[in-house]
Order: sequence, then C-alpha cells, then structure tokens
Amino acid sequence: MRSSRRGPGIALGRGEHEETRRLMADLRTLATGIRLTRWGAAALAQNMIAWGHAEGDMDGALDATEEALDRFAPMTTPWYLWPILLAGMRVCADVEPRAAARGRGGRRERVSAVRERLLEVAGPLATPGRFYRARRVAFEAEAAGRHDVAMWDAAVTTWEEAGEPHHLAYALLRAAEASGRAGDREAAGARLRRAGELAASLRAAPLLEEIERMARRVRMPVGTDAEQERFGLTPREFEVLRLVAAGRSNRELAQELFISVKTASVHVSNIPGQARRRHPWRGGGPGAPPPPLRPIG
Repeated sequence: MRSSRRGPGIALGRGEHEETRRLMADLRTLATGIRLTRWGAAALAQNMIAWGHAEGDMDGALDATEEALDRFAPMTTPWYLWPILLAGMRVCADVEPRAAARGRGGRRERVSAVRERLLEVAGPLATPGRFYRARRVAFEAEAAGRHDVAMWDAAVTTWEEAGEPHHLAYALLRAAEASGRAGDREAAGARLRRAGELAASLRAAPLLEEIERMARRVRMPVGTDAEQERFGLTPREFEVLRLVAAGRSNRELAQELFISVKTASVHVSNIPGQARRRHPWRGGGPGAPPPPLRPIG
C-alpha cells in the first residue's frame, strides 16, 4: 500500500476522483488490518459520506451517514460527531428537493428520516471552540434550507473565524444562492466573486465549477464559453441547455435558475430554433429543421 502525505478529503475537494478512490481503498484496507483510533474511524466515516456524495451515489452516502450515526451517536462526543453530522446534512439538503421535484416518495421519506435523526443527535451536542462552532452553524444553515441569507452569512463568518477556506468558499456559494433567490443580484455577485477566488486558490475544481454555474444563473459576467459561442446561444439559453442535457425536468430547471416553470418550458422549446438562426446546424444547412429538443417533466 502506497503512503500519501494527504488524506482523501483534499483529493476529493480538488475533483481528483481516481486519487480519492485509491486513498479510500488504502484506508479501508488499513482499517481491516489494524484497529483504528476512534478519531481515525470517525474521519473515515465522514470521508465515506463525502465520497458517496461527490460521486453522485446518494443512496451510498445516506447508508454511510446511517452507519456513522449507529456507531458514533451513542458516544455524544463532539469531535467525532460534528464532521459526520455536517457531511450527512449536506447530503440531505441536496437530495430532498430533488426527490420532491421528481416525485420519488420513497427516497424523500428516507431522507426525511435521516435528517430528523441528524437533528436529534445535533440538538444537545456541545460546540467546544471555533472548529465545532463553525460546523454547528453550517449544519443549521443546511437544515434550514438554501434560502436563508442570514444563516448562510453567519456560516461565512464562523468559517472565517475558524480559518477554513474551502468551507468558507462553499458557504459563500450558498449565501450567493440565497441572495439570488431573494432577487439581490448585486449581493449574489459579490459573494460569488469571493467564493471563486478562494476556490481557484485551493484548486477546488468541483466547487469552482458549481460557482461558475451559479454565476451564469444570476447572469454575472463569466467570460466567453467556447461551447456557448459554438451553439450561438445566450448565457441563459446555454445554461438551460446544460441542465436539459443533465436530465433536469422543467420544474427542476425553474428551481435551479430562479424562474417560473412556464418560463423554463419556453426556454426549452425555443432553444433549437434560436440556435439554428444564429448558427445553422451542420447537418442540414439554413433551411433544415433543428434537431428536436423536447420539454421533459
């Protein structure tokens, strides 16, 4: 087994998924050969949740959250539990609205049950110091949803005090999202610019990509996208196209872009014709109809 000077958290934050898989495999192999300290076992549990989340394996991330709670919740020890609780609540905050939008009642019920268990464990848990205080405030912001500007700004403040730039950039992104939902583009833009600078300095590629997507949603200048230019679409139209290609329904488009479902449907219906007028499709020339792009959901 190769040694590494860094843990899987750094590789995961930089989007180095192959390296993360290798490090996680090494840790699991190590855990079967020796008895990990409680701290080491808790760190592994938190990384398992975050890894499943980043890989898009939401059921796996929920499984890892429940397993971690089974093992560590009875200890009521903040230094083991707060990283696990925050990682688990982030999974729930991502999965629950998607499950609701897609009508997946079974998954929604499961997420709700995990969420309630996380809240129950977190309620009486101590926060001894800035490290744990920051995690409680961020946990509460995730639990409240992604629309409360004040709670996310509080998370920004506590991550600054704790000196944790990756978490700070993430909190700035969520604060920008909440500001965008409230219609305050200027505030959203200021938070996004700072988040982007932090993410770029950390080489946190996945977080930086999410920041850039949000910048397009609130129509901040983000430079010329080569693909966008090739298809001849506006930034808004291209963002709709990206989301449709990712399998989003019209309702999910509306939620992510802060627009009505009707407006989302109009964008989806209009994109092919607009693209053909601005840049004729190579397949059939100016007179040929564009490929169909059917609204979904």
